[in-house]
Amino acid sequence: LNRSCLDFITAPLPPKEGRRRLPLFRDVMEAAMEASEATHFVFTNSDIGLMPGFYANVARLVRCGHSAFSVNRVETVERRPDGRRYEAADVMDVYRLAAAHVQRHPGHDCFVLPRGIMQRVLDHMGNVYVGYPPIGSLLRESASWADRNYVSLSGLHMTFHLGWKNGEWGSVKESPYEVQNRLHARQARQA
Repeated sequence: LNRSCLDFITAPLPPKEGRRRLPLFRDVMEAAMEASEATHFVFTNSDIGLMPGFYANVARLVRCGHSAFSVNRVETVERRPDGRRYEAADVMDVYRLAAAHVQRHPGHDCFVLPRGIMQRVLDHMGNVYVGYPPIGSLLRESASWADRNYVSLSGLHMTFHLGWKNGEWGSVKESPYEVQNRLHARQARQA
């Protein structure tokens, strides 16, 4: 990947050491398409965990006729009963937590998209980059536009997120990354 959000952001950013070189969604998916002959591509936000059997469940859903879909996550507590954060060694405990919680999150952060619609999806995404809203809502809109059979699936316990709130989404003080990504999304929607 040869470019990042820093090539497109016009808003003032934190000092140089605090800058994030977040890739454009388009660039990530084009690289995946060039490197693979896969019939479907999975995109998740970086803070989303996959439950055991995730890919087997995706294959089953595709065989059942779901060509393009998103899978809503289950949110779990982010700390152990003793107060420390869950770590990689705690993965089996996290899986048990995710399996026991009810899916309530309304957003979109895990997508399965067939190769056949990818170019239309990418054409609709503009210069939106990963890591900040509204990538999920714009990707859902783009997938729905590119495939009229697109569905959003909830309650399947296929993905999880540690914690009930992620990022600063919707806070009074939005990050310049989020502000700029929302601008890119508006431009993409108007194109």
